[in-house]
Order: sequence, then structure tokens, then C-alpha cells
Amino acid sequence: MTDTTEAAWSRGRTLLDLGRAVEAEAQLRAALATDPGNSAVLADLGRALVTQSRWDDARSVAQSALTADPHNLSALLVLSQAQRATGALHEALTTVRSALRAAPEVAALHLQEGAILLEDDRPQEALSSLERARRLAPEDPDVLVCAAAALAELNRHDEAVATVRAALSLDPENETAHAVLGQLTLRRGGGRDAVDAYRTAVRLDPVDETNREGLALALKSRNPLYGQLLRYSGWLDGLPAAARWGILLAPLFLTRLLEPFDHQTWARVVIGLVIVLVALTWTLEPLMNTVLLCGRRSRALLPRTTRLTTVAFLVFLALGVGCAVAQAVEGQGSYAFATVGCALWAFAAGSAHLVAPRRQRVAIALVGAGALLAVVAVATLASPVLVVLFLTGGAMLWFVRLA
Repeated sequence: MTDTTEAAWSRGRTLLDLGRAVEAEAQLRAALATDPGNSAVLADLGRALVTQSRWDDARSVAQSALTADPHNLSALLVLSQAQRATGALHEALTTVRSALRAAPEVAALHLQEGAILLEDDRPQEALSSLERARRLAPEDPDVLVCAAAALAELNRHDEAVATVRAALSLDPENETAHAVLGQLTLRRGGGRDAVDAYRTAVRLDPVDETNREGLALALKSRNPLYGQLLRYSGWLDGLPAAARWGILLAPLFLTRLLEPFDHQTWARVVIGLVIVLVALTWTLEPLMNTVLLCGRRSRALLPRTTRLTTVAFLVFLALGVGCAVAQAVEGQGSYAFATVGCALWAFAAGSAHLVAPRRQRVAIALVGAGALLAVVAVATLASPVLVVLFLTGGAMLWFVRLA
């Protein structure tokens, strides 16, 4: 290695340690210009690319480094990080474990293994890896943050909060730690503490979409009813699938059981409360999104998909209210049927942004088709169209909230 190459490499590593990845990349590429097969420089270039979230480039550079030196631990770590980021969790785990066999004393490798296992929904195994990382690097805040996330997945909430606060005591500017603290606070109903945590995370990384969505959720959680809904959702998610289905269907069975008593006041009150609670569960999310959508600053926190589904919810809601008013004035049964159909579509549209990312485009397309169908149904009041509106609304609600 020439003096020029070594100087550029040294500058690149210094810039990388300072978090200036773009400048570091330029220096490292300058070093490679005179020594293109240097495995150590290639591995550091991979680190710079990982910091910029350029995963495909990082993978390619790491593979080049490993071609020159198959035992380069830094390159193996970079390759594993790139594989994990692109969804190849099995390959990422295989890569990092091959590095661990050679260097079980490196905390960063145990951290990477734990992060992969956590993302693969194996929190207990992840926590074991992270505990090994903590023994090797007890003051590494990134290890503590990841351990807190694993503890949260295991419903060990108090331990998770204590762990993430320990991370923040070591590194108060750790953006991920603030985001995890916000997530943990939201599980308990959110409120001011969740807003503060996410505001700090957004300040530290203004372009991170996940933090912005978290801040939007935290702002909504300041509403006490929404906070209780978050608590309920967190509790429901922790139940076995059969129990969740039972609770979700309980209002339907309860109203059926009370039908023989619907002439009695107490039964009417109970049925009314059940209907109100169910409607509130379905509508509170889009209603709170509507509040954010009306704010000039808070509107920017909502992703495009959420804004679209909120507007669709308002369209269906307006059509449903219009049909309900028409039913009250004219007494025509078709309007009542249209009201129920629009209500089902409103419930579904308001939550369509919550479906898995791979289904969001399909959900948005279906919501758009449903809006067109609702307009036609309300305009014509044709029985076949109303039946289709009702049936598709129920199907869409199942797809969005129950599937």
C-alpha cells in the first residue's frame, strides 16, 4: 500500500467514525483507485455504503472484499447487514454465524445475530444473542436498544423501558433509542411521553419515515380514547389467535343473545353501548387521522397512503350520513341499506393503511373501486348495486381488519 493510498484510507476511516459517510466514501474510493483489491479498504467502503442505506452497493462491495479475503470479519458483517436489509434473513443469519465461528468474542457480530433473529420473530433467541453482546460490550447503547426491543416482544415491558433508558444514559442522542422508547410508551397508551420521545427521534433523523409515523401515532394518542384503544390493541395482540377471534366476534354474539330482550330498556342500553363501542373501535383511527390531516404541520407526518385512506373514509362517511338523513326524511328502505353499505366501506377504508405493506396497493385500489361503487349505488338506489355495495363492504372489512 502506497503512502497516498494509506492517507486516503485513514481519512476515510476518520470521516466514517465521525458519521460523515458520503465524504468517507469519496476518500475510500480514492484509496481503492490505487489499490483496487484491498480487502480492508473495501470492507470500510461497505460500512460507508451501509450507513447510507445503499444495500445493493454494500452487498457488491462486501462480496468483492471477501473474494480478496474470505475471512474478513468486517466484510462478513457488512454483507450480513445488506442481506438483512433486503429481506434475506436466512442468508444474513448464515453469514453472521460464519463470522461468529471465527470470532465469538466480537460483540458487533452477536448484535447483528440478535437483530436478525428479532426481525425473524424469534425474540427469545435474539435476547440470548444480545445478552452475549452485552457481556462483551456492556456500555454499547446499540446493544441495549436492541435488547429492549427483544424484551418488549416478550412482553417484559418494565425491563424493556429500563434497558432503553440505560441506553439513553450512555448516548442521549441515540435516535433509535428514543424511537424504541416511544414505541414502548405507545404500548401503554401513549400520551405526552410518547410525543416527546418521537419528537426527539424526528429531530435527530428528520427523514426517517418510521419515526414520523410514530410521531403521528403519538400525537393521536394524546386523545384519551385513542390511548385506551392503543392499550386494548396491545393487549389483544398478545393473546392467542383463537382468543382474539373470540373477542372480535363477541359483540355479534352478545347482540344476538340479547335480541329476545330488546323490548326491555336494559337490553336496549347494553346493545346500544356495544354498537357505540364497536363503531368507536372502527372509526377512532380515521377520525384522529382527520384531525392530523387538518393541521398544516401534522399533515406532513401522515404517509401518502394514510392520507388517501382518510380522504376515502370521509367520502364514505359523507355518503352514509347523507343516506341516513334521506332515510329519516323519506322513509325509503333503500336509503337504510345504502347507509349500512357505506358504513362498512367507511370502516374498511379508514383502516386500509394498516394492512401489510405488500397488500397496501391492492387495498388502495379496492377502496377506490368501492368509492365509485358507493357513488353509483347512492345515485341510483338500484337493488342489485346496493347488494353488491353491502357484500363488498363486508368483504373489504374482513380483508382490512380480520384477514
